[in-house]
Amino acid sequence: MLTRRQLLVISAAVPLLASRASAHEGHDAPEMNDPSEATMLENAKTPADHAALAAHYRERAGKARAEQAHHRLMAQAYGGKQGVVAGRSHCRRLSKQFGEVADEYDALARVHEEAAKAAP
Repeated sequence: MLTRRQLLVISAAVPLLASRASAHEGHDAPEMNDPSEATMLENAKTPADHAALAAHYRERAGKARAEQAHHRLMAQAYGGKQGVVAGRSHCRRLSKQFGEVADEYDALARVHEEAAKAAP
């Protein structure tokens, strides 16, 4: 039979593992290092090329913002529950990081939107 402490540890670990898995969902290494994205960047010359890249980065920003919102809600769900303060901190950190990632993708999108205007 599990002790109260063991149950507490397990109940804290399961949501942490689930949130960690969801944080990486859609952000695995192959997508982040997509060779077609590199090809798009290398070959971007026309306004349409840069507009496509801008849309791509806007999409990534949207996904990052969805993850940010998810982790913000998870942090609230942890609330002040005894024994799971680490879960709340974890989700707050991820929410902040996903927000920063989204801002960076938006900045990249703006760069390509400007390049689309300037391209011949």
